[in-house]
Amino acid sequence: DPAHRSLSRVYFTKVSQDGKNGTDSNVISWLRTMMNSQFGAISPGMGGFQLAYLSLNPIDKGSAWTKEEPGEVRDVNAVHENVRRVMSDYDMLLLVERLDESLVAMQLLLGLDVADILYLSSKHAGDYYYSPRAD
Repeated sequence: DPAHRSLSRVYFTKVSQDGKNGTDSNVISWLRTMMNSQFGAISPGMGGFQLAYLSLNPIDKGSAWTKEEPGEVRDVNAVHENVRRVMSDYDMLLLVERLDESLVAMQLLLGLDVADILYLSSKHAGDYYYSPRAD
């Protein structure tokens, strides 16, 4: 969900790390101006945030669409080439929305044992229980 990802990036970068106040007006301003392909919230005319984020090569701003004509793709072949390049740059992409299945697929492709895969959620609260060992 692009909206959720953008808000998460804004709050992580500006509120959590920079200690700024997360007011509605600040969040809206940050969403409009955070354009870094690695740490921003948007990628202006670059074919979509995920494409710009995953690309190991810089993608020119406005190369896919312009602010004046956001519904018109400027060069479909260039966008396809950027997608093809990203797909060839990585051996495997895991999907957070399907992380369990992605890890199983990776385990099978790499010939690993189930015990070789460890996954701990960093955003899960309330289930930790500490019990001292009885010697």
